[in-house]
Amino acid sequence: FIVFTFLDHLEMFLLLSFEVSDLEALYSKTVDCPIYIEKCEELLNKLSAVKAWAERVRKCLSETSARVEADIVYKLEKESLSLQVQLPEGEMLLDLVRQVECCQSQCREMLEGSLSLKELELLLNKWDGLAVNITELELLRQYHKDAVSWIARANHALLGISDREDQETVFDELTCLLKDASLLRVKVEEVPCLDVELKKAGCRVKALKALRCKMSMDYIEQLLMEASILQIEKEKLFADVSEVKANAVAWEESARRVLVSKEHISEFEDVIRASEEIFVILPSLDEVKDAVSIAKSWLSRSQPFLSRDSMALGSSPLEVETLKELVSDSKLLKLSLREQLMIQSLLDTCTRWEQDACSVLYDTECLLNVENIGDEILTRHGKIEKQIQAIDSVVEAGQGLGFKFDLVPKLQDACYTLRWCFKALSFATAIPTLEEVETNVEIASHLPMVYTTCNLCSALIDWVNWLKRALEVSIQSTRRRSNLSDAEEVLMQYQLQNIHVSSPVMISQLETAIEKHMSWVDHVHLFFALNFRDRSWDLLLQLKEQGSNDAFSCTELDMVFSEVHTIEEWKCRCMGVLQASVEDADLLSALLQTENSLERSISICEKSNHSHSLCICCSLDGANQKLLTCSTCKDCFHLQCIGFSTGGANDSEVFVCPYCQFMNSGKISRNGSDPLNIGRKNLKLHKLVELLSDAEDLCLWIQERAVLHQIAQKALDFKARIEEIVEFVLAYPDKDLSIIAKEFCVALKAVHVVGAYDCEANSKLELALARTSWKIRAQRLLDGSQKPSIQVLQRHLKEGLAVGVPSEDYFRQRLAEAKHIGLQWADMAKRVSTDGGALGLDKVFEIITEGENLPVSCEKELKLLRDRSMLYCICRRPYDQRPMIACDKCDEWYHFDCIKLSSLPKIYICPACCMEGEDFASISASGEEKVVAGKHEVPQTPSPRHREGRRKSRKHKWERVVAVDVSRSCSNIEHLFWKNRKPYRRAARRREHFESLSPFIFVQNT
Repeated sequence: FIVFTFLDHLEMFLLLSFEVSDLEALYSKTVDCPIYIEKCEELLNKLSAVKAWAERVRKCLSETSARVEADIVYKLEKESLSLQVQLPEGEMLLDLVRQVECCQSQCREMLEGSLSLKELELLLNKWDGLAVNITELELLRQYHKDAVSWIARANHALLGISDREDQETVFDELTCLLKDASLLRVKVEEVPCLDVELKKAGCRVKALKALRCKMSMDYIEQLLMEASILQIEKEKLFADVSEVKANAVAWEESARRVLVSKEHISEFEDVIRASEEIFVILPSLDEVKDAVSIAKSWLSRSQPFLSRDSMALGSSPLEVETLKELVSDSKLLKLSLREQLMIQSLLDTCTRWEQDACSVLYDTECLLNVENIGDEILTRHGKIEKQIQAIDSVVEAGQGLGFKFDLVPKLQDACYTLRWCFKALSFATAIPTLEEVETNVEIASHLPMVYTTCNLCSALIDWVNWLKRALEVSIQSTRRRSNLSDAEEVLMQYQLQNIHVSSPVMISQLETAIEKHMSWVDHVHLFFALNFRDRSWDLLLQLKEQGSNDAFSCTELDMVFSEVHTIEEWKCRCMGVLQASVEDADLLSALLQTENSLERSISICEKSNHSHSLCICCSLDGANQKLLTCSTCKDCFHLQCIGFSTGGANDSEVFVCPYCQFMNSGKISRNGSDPLNIGRKNLKLHKLVELLSDAEDLCLWIQERAVLHQIAQKALDFKARIEEIVEFVLAYPDKDLSIIAKEFCVALKAVHVVGAYDCEANSKLELALARTSWKIRAQRLLDGSQKPSIQVLQRHLKEGLAVGVPSEDYFRQRLAEAKHIGLQWADMAKRVSTDGGALGLDKVFEIITEGENLPVSCEKELKLLRDRSMLYCICRRPYDQRPMIACDKCDEWYHFDCIKLSSLPKIYICPACCMEGEDFASISASGEEKVVAGKHEVPQTPSPRHREGRRKSRKHKWERVVAVDVSRSCSNIEHLFWKNRKPYRRAARRREHFESLSPFIFVQNT
């Protein structure tokens, strides 16, 4: 029962609100109870929570340094309702909650309205002791702090503000303060005052700018007015600005004065210099500067007219229009210059010159436009000369001024026209040359058009043209020649066209020219009326000379010129044909020399008696030139005649002429000095025949024609004789060349003497020369001491085919036979040299002997056969490109495969040399080796390669062998080596008669 009663009390305590002491007493009883009660833990938990809450409340109320957040206070209040325990802290907490709510209400009310600094300070002072952190209260505190801070900054900025020099900084600070004031939530009383100070600072900044930079007058006046409104005009800064304004006003008055009165340019420059000390943009400064600039520009443009250097010779002329523009512009200048008067004076001078020029031009036109033109025209010669002098004087004066006057070209044209008239009138007193008149006519075509229509010029132009025509008719030349009708027409034209200038001398000259022409024509008719053989070449030349000087153009003149030209052309052609065969001489002498040469050539062909004391080429004695006699043909020659220099032959030497030298050697020079070209003169026979035929058309008889007829007959006879000899030489096929040598030498000498040239005959002669040369050289090849090679024979046969040597010719057959034999033997030798030893040595030696006895040289094939006769190794074969090795002791060569050698040793000794020491006595006793002078003669086979190369490679045996697959056999092959050792090999090569093989055996004694 007691327990149940206790439990009821416990339930009641847990559900109802009691004090803490009651709960502690109940918990103490529960602990002392011997029965476990489940609600005991619940009671303990509630008691612990109450104590913890009370502790937090006390801590919250006792905070002084740090404020408690309002949310914590509200949370503690909410927890107290859930604990249902009566504590003293609970009342204290409720009182704190009521204060917080009151403070929040007042702060929100103030934040919603306009904040006043005083009201805000009262509210903050009222709640300054509240230990709870309220958001609205903290915000008001921040607003108050910002306002107080701004007021402090404003008071600091206003302290001595008018005395500060950095007004730009002041202006920026005040602007920043006002900007910050607009951001404050609290109204401050200092803002209006600060706004006024900002305006003053701005005005001071403008004043500083006006003192530092040039500003306009309006800017200065507005600045001073603004300072007066702000009541700061007495400050030093604005006093300085007022002084600047006063100076600017004074300068403006001075500038207006010089502009109005047009002072000298120096006054303007003084005003401009004074403006440099005034720090204001002056309104009249640009006008003053423009006036000075325009004046200086005008002076610059006027300088060429004021300076005498610009008017010197060679300088560009000045323009009058430019001078007029300068005078006009000078009247618009705003200042005065002494140069203005100088320019005006210069313009007046130019005006006076133009008046003088117009007067001279008027006088010239009156002189050229004279009304009555007749015999009085000659009296105007002096007036024209005076007018030319007047024009020259005016032009010289104008050029001295240095201006480009438009009247100067007109004056020059007038003077040019008057000079032409003066020159034309001078032709009336004496007959001028045609060149002078032509020049005058050419000048007349370029006269100014304005004057060519004048009466005087027109009359003189007509007269000069007639004078030109009259001179052309009267003067005869090869370049220009007139007809008789032209002369008569000129005389008629003078009478019909009413020429105003009289020319009696010119009329007389024309009449005399007509009389000379008629007389010359009569002489021509008399000449051609003579007999053919009575006409003289000299008389014809005389008629030509007279006709060239006196005759007009007519058929008689053309006929004379044509006949003279025909004869001269015929002579020229004839001389051209003979020019290469004769020295400088006239045509008749050249023809006689040619006839003499033909006679000597024919006598050479006939083999008639010829004086051995004269040169066969020129038949002159040897008094002036050295004369040599050929040791073969016994003919005499001058060195110069056969193309040699005077020092080309020595008296101690036996002289042989080029013709005999050719017959001995058969060589034809490639530079044109062959026997056919020695001293060649190229006298073309067919040209002589053509000239003889053309001579039939000549109008008179000349002596050269008869001589040419004799030359043509003898030339044909000479040609027939040469052709006979050439045909014999070309057809000769036998071995004996001496038969054709004598005949061919005669033909060559005869051709050399006369130099006659005929295309067909000359080609045959050249062919005969080439064939004879070929035969002589073929004979030297066949009968010479040195055998020719097959290539030389082939080349010579090919050359013979080129010159057309017939197949039945003896030398061609001999050469073809020798070539055939040589080619057959060479083919056989090449086959034997590559047969690898198949043919026996005896047969090889026979082939070598046969090759040595051939008529041709086959050294290459003989060398191959001699190399083929040398045998190597124990197989007794010639060298066949197989790998071989040489014994380092006896230098014998062995094939790798024959001695079964599969590896390359550093030193190789053949088996025969290895056994040589132990068998030396027995070998000597058997007599297989020969002892000479107490020493063993051991023949050694030379290396298939060069011995020197083998010696150099002995130190490096890997370089001495081409390719080897080597391994030394360990079989019982020594017995085979012993049987095939060197004595056996040498015994096999021994012969009884070594003399027969001496050319083919190469033995080297060690």
